[in-house]
Amino acid sequence: LNVLAGAVLMDPEVTGEARDLGRVGPWAVGTTKTLVRLDADYRTDLEGLSLSVAVVYAGERAASARPYAELGGEQLTVPAMTTVDLGARYPFKVRETPMSARLVVANVFDEDGWRIVAANSYQATDTRRVSLFLVADF
Repeated sequence: LNVLAGAVLMDPEVTGEARDLGRVGPWAVGTTKTLVRLDADYRTDLEGLSLSVAVVYAGERAASARPYAELGGEQLTVPAMTTVDLGARYPFKVRETPMSARLVVANVFDEDGWRIVAANSYQATDTRRVSLFLVADF
């Protein structure tokens, strides 16, 4: 079992004339104060088959540059989201060529969310998807 975990915890703040004049809020667009990722890979006893899981948590993010009076002087934000990906990898040979097949189910729980493209510009996050990769090592 291999486990890799990481986190970025920060408190970024916008400064400058536009902030001083109230034209932009204190939070940079698209940034989150918390990003956590956990990856685990388990190598089974079944001829090299390995199983993997990835869990990613992205905290609330600023979606607008300017604060809104309707929001109590706060910037528009998108909520935090957590996604889970599952995968399996199986190595094999075709004649003498090493190959591997990898199956990935991304966003297993079909979490809905928004990607911040720019201030007040959003793109829906990817829905649950299944991918199959076949790789040959020449």
